[in-house]
Amino acid sequence: MKQGLLKGGVLMINDYLDDKEKIVIIAGAGISKDSPANLPSWWDYNFLLLKTINDLAASELPDHIQPLDQNKLEKYIPVVSVSDYIVRGAMGKSYFPLLRLLNSSQPNNNQYALAQLAKKRKIAAIITTNFDTLIEQAFDKLGVPYQLILDDKDYQDILLNDDCALLKIHGSVTSDDTLIDTITQKMKGLSCLKKEAIKRFFRKFPVFVLGFSGEDFRFDIDYIPISEALNYQSITWIQHPGKSVNPFVEGMLGKKNFILEEMKLCSFFENVGIMPYLNENEKDVDNPPFEEIALPLMHQVMDNPSFGGKGCLGLCLRLLDDMGEREKAIQYADIMMEQ
Repeated sequence: MKQGLLKGGVLMINDYLDDKEKIVIIAGAGISKDSPANLPSWWDYNFLLLKTINDLAASELPDHIQPLDQNKLEKYIPVVSVSDYIVRGAMGKSYFPLLRLLNSSQPNNNQYALAQLAKKRKIAAIITTNFDTLIEQAFDKLGVPYQLILDDKDYQDILLNDDCALLKIHGSVTSDDTLIDTITQKMKGLSCLKKEAIKRFFRKFPVFVLGFSGEDFRFDIDYIPISEALNYQSITWIQHPGKSVNPFVEGMLGKKNFILEEMKLCSFFENVGIMPYLNENEKDVDNPPFEEIALPLMHQVMDNPSFGGKGCLGLCLRLLDDMGEREKAIQYADIMMEQ
């Protein structure tokens, strides 16, 4: 492996690829935001869920007053907590089908770039927290073979061969039983099978992080066993220009084998020698905004006899209390009790 990825401030990933050495990619939600996939960030998705809850709760109050101030939510309620509020608030497992909304039928240039790199046998594995099937769709459309690693048996049978391994560590929209989304689930950490499989790749190949916020490291500094990679290889974290650096990433700065590189994903792939697969007409397909598709379905799932407006209002009371607005929570609780 060649040393020194940075030359004149420019990422030289081809130092690896020219040596016919493969890499491992950690891919987060950021790879699915660009058109035509148009999937939301994790906060945007959860903000829509909270908007739905707020709207349904308002139906239980006089003059349809919305109990939550949307501007305060992002400040006081961590995005990683939203799903736990909803699941433990009453919905239980009936929440998880909502995650099927986090899919699209049209991969973007990021997914196609990964497929093109894999076609050149340059990627040993893609480790993704994404639920969507966009990487699989891109690989299928370009006729690129891959190993889909989803359940425990897949992790037991995983092979380090020429085919790119796609490790969906938080599950897939194709199987509700595999989905990992709540704090309660993530606090348990990844299973031993998942961690051992990831470590096998981290010991052998340099790692590149794309479109990944690092929020999961709130649960465990080694939620994805990054330290294993640093002991054996290098990690290059691609940071979107102008975006604030995650505290975990800040804590890694200065460590041996850790590199932070600020650049857009399209620039990263250009450095790899991969040109955009989609032309402008294909990229700018006139898809409805995610919100337009998602909100009616969220209302439909939540507005049911076992949850509905009253369940949403109860959830809002908990949120208000946690946001330090207990008096308002008591006021709305009294209204609910009078009905």
